[in-house]
Amino acid sequence: MKKKYIIRLSEEERRHLTGLVRKGKVAAYRRTHAQILLLADEGELVWCNV
Repeated sequence: MKKKYIIRLSEEERRHLTGLVRKGKVAAYRRTHAQILLLADEGELVWCNV
């Protein structure tokens, strides 16, 4: 399947999204969206279970 969008996050953006995912008091849709962006990131070579 061809990718529709290519996601490349900077280190700062990746840190911010990781912080959202790890924080306990974040709305579920924000946490889910952050996880999707982190997994779709082209710059990140290792998939980790966040």
